[in-house]
Amino acid sequence: MKFIIITFILICFVFFIIPSVYLIISRNHLLDIERNNVVLFNEICGGQFDTIGILDLFHNNILAVRLTLYKDFLVISYRKKIILKYSEIKNLTISGEISQDPFKPSLKWKKLSIEHEKENISKKIFLYLSDCEKIKQMIINYSS
Repeated sequence: MKFIIITFILICFVFFIIPSVYLIISRNHLLDIERNNVVLFNEICGGQFDTIGILDLFHNNILAVRLTLYKDFLVISYRKKIILKYSEIKNLTISGEISQDPFKPSLKWKKLSIEHEKENISKKIFLYLSDCEKIKQMIINYSS
């Protein structure tokens, strides 16, 4: 019985805790360009890139993506880093409610779709945010 419990704990550690810590550390690592700029907005959110979602085992959005807005560009950071100049963004679209935040039941997540012209990254980026309208307006304002 002890062996089964210890094995279960080790499996959980290897398959769940280590990858989660890796995602959080990767997400929070700043690029050089970020160190020299003032953060205008920052939110930790869920995301989907090339139909691969950053999801937990129960198919809920996991807070594994960092969206940071700067004066001339935005950074989407998870295990990869995406830098988009506002001029490269073609379209922003908001979809309906996705899910409820388990810690704040009154908060509903919505999907912000970002289509862009940058090469070598996902053509459509989906971010699951708490206030898509505000963020969309901020991106539009900064791109002007």
